[in-house]
Amino acid sequence: MARASQVFHIRDAEKDLGFAQAVRSGDWLFVSGTCSVGADNQVVAPGDMRGQLEQIYQLIEKTLNAHDASFADVVKEMIFVSDIEAFRSALPVRAKFYDGVAPPAATWIEVSRFMRPDFVIEIEVTAELTAGASA
Repeated sequence: MARASQVFHIRDAEKDLGFAQAVRSGDWLFVSGTCSVGADNQVVAPGDMRGQLEQIYQLIEKTLNAHDASFADVVKEMIFVSDIEAFRSALPVRAKFYDGVAPPAATWIEVSRFMRPDFVIEIEVTAELTAGASA
């Protein structure tokens, strides 16, 4: 099946590394592992789990919105963290993005390192889009 659309937030970095922030295929939106970066591709909230979690979910929300979707459409979430206890302490940040919707299937994994040393978390999601969502 042909890719209907791709979403780039940081075009130069994504193209240099050979990935798209998100790819829509049919009724599915696959959002790449998202890290805490700003529009300038600089790390937002270096080493801070809560700050990075907030930034990442805002970026994911932007991607979902670009496809007329929301966190209600997320069916699968993979979260990679450098410190699972720090992540547990930051769960209220996550909860506000899923407030009022059924939570997705989720996997949370502690890892030893990320692409940049100041990253402490990376999140990827898969969303099921409705027929009316933009392509």
